[in-house]
Amino acid sequence: MILAISATALGNEYGTAIENTGNWGSRLTRTEVGVSCVGTGVGFVFDDLWQGIQEDTGWIEVGTSYCDAGDPAAKWVYAYYTESTGYAELVLQRNVSVGSTHTFKIKNPSENKWNVKIDGVTKVSLVGFGNGSNLNSAEVGLEVSNRMNSTQFHTYESTSKAWFTRTNVNPWSGMDACSDSHARIYPAWVSANEWGHTLNVSASESAC
Repeated sequence: MILAISATALGNEYGTAIENTGNWGSRLTRTEVGVSCVGTGVGFVFDDLWQGIQEDTGWIEVGTSYCDAGDPAAKWVYAYYTESTGYAELVLQRNVSVGSTHTFKIKNPSENKWNVKIDGVTKVSLVGFGNGSNLNSAEVGLEVSNRMNSTQFHTYESTSKAWFTRTNVNPWSGMDACSDSHARIYPAWVSANEWGHTLNVSASESAC
């Protein structure tokens, strides 16, 4: 799963928001909304938090994946990419409860270290992956691969926070940018630090 569009993910579709002050980390709270999965073969529907690292030569992401081939239940997944190590992905927990609310966080707490946390618990510590930088940013939203006929009702990512230095954090500055690559993804800003999206369900908020 790759939220930031790259050469390896040009076939995927996105509805994402961008926070330009997420230089040293980002956080959001989301209630898990189930997906009616349609489609066969390799693919997924992924609610994601994405964090640029190493001055945008790499990234880390964590979120909830649905509709994976042979494993359709909701699950927490994290992945990362750097130029030196390439791409890696790991399932953190399977069978996440639909309707439960969780906080996802990616943070650079000290030199050359990034932590991935869910509900305040460190799930992954990555060492040697560079530091925060004013060239980094954060993204939140939906990524879909080969499951465009699936349905997901309103999903909201709220209380979004961005670390503009290693120790200073603010709510997302709001509506920096957003991207909508497919007509059946309905991404929208709900407020300055709350983002929403649906899949194949018309949204009432202003579209991206």
